[in-house]
Formats: sequence, C-alpha cells, structure tokens
Amino acid sequence: MVSELAVPLVLIAGQFLMGIALALASAWGAVFLFSHLTAGMKWSKEVRAGNAAVSVLLAACAVSIGIVLASGLSGFTDTLLSSTSSSAYLAIMAGLFRVAAGIAGAAASSYISLRVIDVLTSEIDEVKELSGGNMAVALLMAGVLIGTAIVMSAGVSGTSLALGALF
Repeated sequence: MVSELAVPLVLIAGQFLMGIALALASAWGAVFLFSHLTAGMKWSKEVRAGNAAVSVLLAACAVSIGIVLASGLSGFTDTLLSSTSSSAYLAIMAGLFRVAAGIAGAAASSYISLRVIDVLTSEIDEVKELSGGNMAVALLMAGVLIGTAIVMSAGVSGTSLALGALF
C-alpha cells in the first residue's frame, strides 16, 4: 500500500519542483529575451519610469515562454505515468526531452517571430517606439509573441504525444 502511494507522491513532488524551476527559468528567459530584442534599452529603468509599453512587452515575453514551457512540463508527467516500470528510465529521458523541447521551442519561436515582425515593419524602430511608450508597438509585439507561443505549445504537445507513444 505504501509503495503504491510513493510513486505518485514522488511524481507530484517532482513535477511541483520542476514547475518552480521552470517558472524561475521563464522569468529569467523573459528578461533575457527582452534584453536581446531591445539591445541598448535598460528595461528596469523604463519600468521604474512607468513605461507601460515596455512593461507590456516584458510581460508578454514571460507569458509566451510560460505557455510553451507548461506544455513541456505536463508532457513530462504524462510520459512517466503512462510508462511501465521496465521503461521508467527511458520515460524519464523522454520527459526531460519534452521539457528541453519546450525550452528550446519557447526561445526560438519567440526570437524568430519578433525578428520576422522586425523585417515586416522595417520602417518602425521598435526599440525607439517602446522607449517612447508606444503602446501600439508593444501590443503588436506582445500579440505576435503570445500567438506564436500558443502555436508552439501545440507543437511541443504533439511531439510529447508522439514520444509518449514510444513508452
């Protein structure tokens, strides 16, 4: 009876701890992504000055990364719960791959989608507009980030389902 409860409790604790780690990674990733997209801008100075446009985009970076990471995290536990004891090691590896795919997918999709917008709106200097508090630019970029993250999340989940079928 105790051993039957131990496995689910370990999985719950593991997912909870991984969730905390990924939440922290999401926050760090948002600042990292934002810093690379707005080279030269001091985001903390802008936020302290009340620049809502910068805050909106920074929040969208965090939300978009979180959306994709969440799909990787849920896939981790799904893989473990559906595995047999003989394939537990492989299931853990597949679960970690799902999380890694989520991290890579979040970073790549966010960066690429905003670079595409940068090319399509070449007449707009996004960093200058954000520094000036242009909410229209911030909302456009935020929408692209979040929309891309939702699609990427489905891709990570699909990969997760395919991997889960192997175990």
